[in-house]
Amino acid sequence: MDTKSLRENAELVGLLALIVSVILLAYEVRQTRIAIVGESYVSRAILSSDTSIAYADSDYFAEIDVIYRDQGLDGLSAVQLVRARNLAYAAKTRLDAYHFQYELGLVGDDWYKYRFVQAATDWKPLWEHFDLLSPKTTRPSFLEAAESIPDSQE
Repeated sequence: MDTKSLRENAELVGLLALIVSVILLAYEVRQTRIAIVGESYVSRAILSSDTSIAYADSDYFAEIDVIYRDQGLDGLSAVQLVRARNLAYAAKTRLDAYHFQYELGLVGDDWYKYRFVQAATDWKPLWEHFDLLSPKTTRPSFLEAAESIPDSQE
């Protein structure tokens, strides 16, 4: 074999090695993304379960919820309004975190359509009442998403 032929063969082997490396890298990135999406799902499930259990165990939340549904905010005492504000802020923070995951592609469109829209619709009156959707305290993309939701769902 002459030097030119040997060099061409070496370049071909190098090119094939590069192609295989890129394919393996793409596979690894895909596997990592799947793992991250899975972990995000589990994390959301745990947080949602823990939140639901905390609400179910709380006499305060149950009382606030019943009064709010029957009488609106006017029926709540000053202490209950403070608790309601803190619950609304916690819900905003949780939904904002989920919305950020949605923006990153870690949560699908079904989540947005069936969970985010419904939850934001439920909480939006409280967020607005307590001025929790201020541009000073809310991520712009979450604020835009929350404001784009109609005041009531049919």
